[in-house]
Amino acid sequence: MCALHRSSTMHSRINMRGKRNSTRLSLLLRTRNKGQRRSEDVEMQHDSSHVQLWKERSVTQAMKALFGCSEEDLASWPGIASYCRYLDACFRATFTGAFSPVLRVVEGLEPDSVRGWQAFEKVVKVVVARPDDSSSIEDIFLALTRVVPTMSDDPLLSQVGVESACFVFVFAVICWSSMCLQPDLSVRPSEDQYILKVQQQRDEQAGLKLESVRRPVSAIFRHFQRTMPRTRWQQPVGGVRPELSTNLGVPSLNLATLVTIGKIRLKWVDNITSHLDLDADNRLLMHRALYDIQADNSAATECFIQLSREVLLSYRLVFGQTLAARRLAKKELKRLQDDGEDIDAFLIELCTSSHNRKIKALPSELWPSTCRNFEGALQEQNTYSSQDDFPLFGERLARLQEFVQRQQPSELADLWRDRRAPLQWPRMTTSDLKRSPVEFPNEHCAMPLSELHYLARDKLYHKEKPYRAEFQVTDGVSRTNYVTDRHIVKIEAVRDRDRFDLNRNGFCFLHAKTDLRVEDALGDFEAAHEAYMYRLAAILQQRFPEYSRVEPFEYVARKRDARFPSDTFAIVTHQQPATLAHVDFSVNGADLQLKSAFPGQEEFFQGRDYDMLNVWRPLIGPNNDWPLALCDFTTIDPADTTTADLLYLHRVGENRLLHHNDQHRWYYIEQQQPEDLAVFRNTDSTGLLPCAYTMRITSPILLAGPQFARATRDLPSSSPTNDDWKIIDAFHCAFNNPSASPQGPPRQSCEVRFVAFR
Repeated sequence: MCALHRSSTMHSRINMRGKRNSTRLSLLLRTRNKGQRRSEDVEMQHDSSHVQLWKERSVTQAMKALFGCSEEDLASWPGIASYCRYLDACFRATFTGAFSPVLRVVEGLEPDSVRGWQAFEKVVKVVVARPDDSSSIEDIFLALTRVVPTMSDDPLLSQVGVESACFVFVFAVICWSSMCLQPDLSVRPSEDQYILKVQQQRDEQAGLKLESVRRPVSAIFRHFQRTMPRTRWQQPVGGVRPELSTNLGVPSLNLATLVTIGKIRLKWVDNITSHLDLDADNRLLMHRALYDIQADNSAATECFIQLSREVLLSYRLVFGQTLAARRLAKKELKRLQDDGEDIDAFLIELCTSSHNRKIKALPSELWPSTCRNFEGALQEQNTYSSQDDFPLFGERLARLQEFVQRQQPSELADLWRDRRAPLQWPRMTTSDLKRSPVEFPNEHCAMPLSELHYLARDKLYHKEKPYRAEFQVTDGVSRTNYVTDRHIVKIEAVRDRDRFDLNRNGFCFLHAKTDLRVEDALGDFEAAHEAYMYRLAAILQQRFPEYSRVEPFEYVARKRDARFPSDTFAIVTHQQPATLAHVDFSVNGADLQLKSAFPGQEEFFQGRDYDMLNVWRPLIGPNNDWPLALCDFTTIDPADTTTADLLYLHRVGENRLLHHNDQHRWYYIEQQQPEDLAVFRNTDSTGLLPCAYTMRITSPILLAGPQFARATRDLPSSSPTNDDWKIIDAFHCAFNNPSASPQGPPRQSCEVRFVAFR
């Protein structure tokens, strides 16, 4: 075959595309902005004003309003301030993007005033003041308009979606404050009204129309005020590393979970310095067996008193707070007694009793001040703070919890009730504790839960083809008709990389060093990019001898912006991680791409068999930040896929998107280094569906500016088998890795796209 010559303008085209991308507003609002669009500078200035929602001068007022506390109560109940900080993190999603008008509507304040908790306070006052036990969101909203008279006259409420956003805000206040449900604030662009999704059961979501949702909100709030977590505002003496969770969940740390899930055995020790120390290699947890309670603590140091209190509280945390743990504790203590150990009666009471009158009647001096109620009795919680409740043993407990969590993938349940990170921590129910632990193949480590974005199975696509425009469009025209679903999935960290095959799984992994520097990879260094692309082409040619020629045609560098992900417009310097599951090209899209990359040379590739391959790697390692997830082709049903149009100013492309299926299995490289190359196939030129499985439909798509045209596509009229579906490719996307350190560097990566001729 004659040599293929890439267009002399290819690199300049890529360069110009990179420059266009650097000024493109790549982070989009999830809802249609049918009002007048504000400038990007104003938008960024507005968002920056909400980086810190809770101000020190307003925290005291917020606590008084939310929980009805007096000045004296605040002095003895410092955990409320810590909870306000927690609400700050929870509520950030409602202070950006489409929810920004809610602040002005609900608060009625000047733009430079302290914002955030005032809106929350007003909703709480309305809820608590309602006489009936059950109220709908609409009831609360109407009552809110009476409390805030300016709401009824505010012109923002007449705009599309603002009133619905207020409903979402009200419902979010109820969810987050009562810890009852996990609200999903994602919205569908095709909906005029917001449909709030609420996580109710494992892997099941229900769409709730906010106006009709009735909940016993008044009772919830009254109960919540009595059971609010007691944690201190002050920083701990010996805190926890930032990458470890500060929330210690009883479901993860009780003895039944440690034994059943973590396969941990107790080793009773006399040395208090070894208390709660974990020997991970041998799965042994050191635990203090005998503990003398001093009747007179007057001579004890403050540190010793704190140490004593934490040890006693740890007995309740590990042994006493769940029925299954108490049963195991009885057996364990009886075994020690049978072995001749002298077990203190008070220790038996602590480890085997429920939260009964005897436990509540114990002196308040025995417990950390953060775990006492107003009467001074022990106030047990389902989640403790490693910084506030266990400043001395907190790091050990956090490491123990992390170890247990990595033994079994988390199961999606009512996570919010326990105030744990919903994408990271499982809720261990009684049935979970009784069943056998899940075993994983040796080549995999624990599977983190993360949220992946799929194309929804929406009726819209029965008449319209999915599309996305890669340019600014005129008012009244949508840049995309994507309707997406977010699903919590398990993503396996690969250990044995050799088990994956390009021709079976659609992807594989290689180890190879390259000399591309980070600054060259992210900059406009055409010569360095070209040398790097041909270096990778030689590696692929050597690894896959079935290809007669491997030719690069596109280079893409990505650097995650600190604001990513965001619902607001933002100017970024590089392309951002792609979060929607996709492959870059369909069969037709590959042909269109080659015609664009190699203009005038169609005779050299038309009629030939070829694959479209990608080579992806991070520029800095080890990388855990928004890594690349790859879906095993053998787990994908043909009915899970569809094609979509990619619209550019001067050409059109086509890729493929993925619908969710519980059978999908996803993989990623944990702690990926720059030498770890992910190689995956985007399409195969021979992978066409047989004609017996196709039908023709038409749909309007936007080609350029406001002009419309009619386009056709093929859809399977039935569900063909994988034997009929010949494209062994790899759907992929970036995902928010829950195990990534917030203090770690943001992802920087590069990928090269190749055409590989057979």
